[in-house]
Amino acid sequence: MVTRFNRRGHYRTNASGTRSYVRTHEVEKEYFSTKDSSGQLLINGKARLRETRCRYCYNKVYHAALSSTKHVYFNNDTEPLIKHVCLKPQERKIERDGSLRKPKKFLSDAEIAAQEARLKNENENADKKSNKLSEQQLLSIHNKLAENTRRLRGLRSQIENVRSSRKNKKTKKVDLLELQRKLIAQEMITLNLQKSLFTDSKKLALIELKIIEKEKALEELSESQEKALEELSEAQRKRSNPINLDPLASINTSVTLPSIGGEQTIQSPTKSRDHRPSPQGQEKIAIEERIKELQTQIELEDDENAKHVLTIEKLRAEQSLSSSWSDFMLIRDKIIRMKNEWEKKIKELKKEKQKSPEQIKKEISAQIALYKAAIAALESKAIRPNLKNKSKLRADIDKKKLAIERLSERRATLNAKL
Repeated sequence: MVTRFNRRGHYRTNASGTRSYVRTHEVEKEYFSTKDSSGQLLINGKARLRETRCRYCYNKVYHAALSSTKHVYFNNDTEPLIKHVCLKPQERKIERDGSLRKPKKFLSDAEIAAQEARLKNENENADKKSNKLSEQQLLSIHNKLAENTRRLRGLRSQIENVRSSRKNKKTKKVDLLELQRKLIAQEMITLNLQKSLFTDSKKLALIELKIIEKEKALEELSESQEKALEELSEAQRKRSNPINLDPLASINTSVTLPSIGGEQTIQSPTKSRDHRPSPQGQEKIAIEERIKELQTQIELEDDENAKHVLTIEKLRAEQSLSSSWSDFMLIRDKIIRMKNEWEKKIKELKKEKQKSPEQIKKEISAQIALYKAAIAALESKAIRPNLKNKSKLRADIDKKKLAIERLSERRATLNAKL
């Protein structure tokens, strides 16, 4: 702000000691104050105070544009404000005491520091200009973000519709997994677009972490989607080709014989609701020989993977010989159960490969402790005099003891490796 007032006549003594009279005149004084408005420093509540460097001395200064023609520079940004006098013409005048000074051969430390500060400032400005996106690029990114937001809303509404629908459980599961996969993919696209808008390292690191989490979730969803599709295809196959538990129902095996009192119907004795046609003669003998051969191979085989394959082949051979549908289905369930157990075992082995031997040892020790606790509980239960199914309890105890022995062997092999 500017204040004007009239000063009356007075005497003034200069630096040389000369005393002179100053007549009445108008004095104009300019005062500057800072006002903090929403985190910004304003001069007299109007012009914004910005940090910069003096283009003459390269010191840090604060600049305020009071108008299109008037610019002010200060040494500090707190009251009382001190003007930066380097820019004043009278301060920049060269005082000549006799002859001109000769130029120095080398720059002083202050001059070198000023040059380095200037170069650093120029490099920072160049980096900002190079990293800054053009207006057209920003507009296209914002348009893509808006489009992705619309797609995400649509996918979320579809997921809600599928959840509230009356579809079959397996079909609903497959549809939901597909929609969730699409949703995560769209979210990853949105995160990558947001990444191009930021330059701050912290924000970029957070976005990268989110992208990694989304990738992991996408992998898990794809695995569960494959399983769900397999289950759905199996269910559809069963519905389209149901197993006929009564294959002879459509065959008329009754024989009509003439008699005195009329016709007499005799039912075939081979007809049975659970009967299944099985191979006979040479074919049956060949299958039985193959089963014996497979049994000997299983006993001699040391590799668990090969043993598993041979066991499944043997079960399929036994399944082909079964003469009742109930036996056929029991063997089929056993094969499926064995396959599932084997897949689970392979997954566990893959996980264990990623773990360190020390972690595996700790897990084995914890499992052994659990088995021992379970054995102690079962033995205390088996002591009761009026307890039924004692043999079943004893069998469970033997199984757990066998599991402890296997785990102890595994731990010993790990210790030997270490």
